[in-house]
Amino acid sequence: MYGTAMSKKEKTARTVTRALLAVVAFILIGATGAFAQTTVNLQLITGNSALSGYSGPYANITISIVGGDADFTITTDSNATNQYYLGDSGTFGFVSTAAGTIGSVVENGTFDSADDGTGGNIDGFGTFNYQITNSDGTGDSLSSLTFVFTPTSGSFTNVSDFLGTNADLNSLAGHVFVCAAGQTQSECAASEALVTGFASNAPEPASMLLFGTGLLAMGGLLCRRKSGCSSSQHL
Repeated sequence: MYGTAMSKKEKTARTVTRALLAVVAFILIGATGAFAQTTVNLQLITGNSALSGYSGPYANITISIVGGDADFTITTDSNATNQYYLGDSGTFGFVSTAAGTIGSVVENGTFDSADDGTGGNIDGFGTFNYQITNSDGTGDSLSSLTFVFTPTSGSFTNVSDFLGTNADLNSLAGHVFVCAAGQTQSECAASEALVTGFASNAPEPASMLLFGTGLLAMGGLLCRRKSGCSSSQHL
């Protein structure tokens, strides 16, 4: 309860602050809402520091619900100066909120193993509980990968039935090999990749945090200018 009735300016300031908080919450949960479809197209777009100077997208991912399972199709990307491949440890990982198994793996590299449910950290982008790993080295990198993710029980009706985000706000990640434009996998293997690094589908968490903090700061400024509200004012 308030000791005294709020003025019109105080009510306006409170409304503005709540609206800004709602915007921040919307940004943080928006990705999950976008997954509520039978087919979702995503990209590995944000690279870690090792990929500095080599812009994404690095790979394109389509996830489709077919017969209650999730079909993944991953193809690597290229630009005028570079060709990208995926490979080695943490070749590709995703976050699932539902238990399941990876099967029917088809790729043009050398498949090693699939991690069903344990996973691990993909450098700089948090933990992904489902991962595919290729044999070691550039020579085993891939430009295309398909697999089926089958739920342990029941069936999927939308991508949002399983695809989630980790603590760093990422859903997908991969181990990227950067090669010269036009280099095939075998050519890149012979000369080795220019660099290797990791990439995810989401903006950097630091950027998200900075944006949200900026919104809250703007709300505080409006509050002070419009109503002279104090830190004791209830939200």
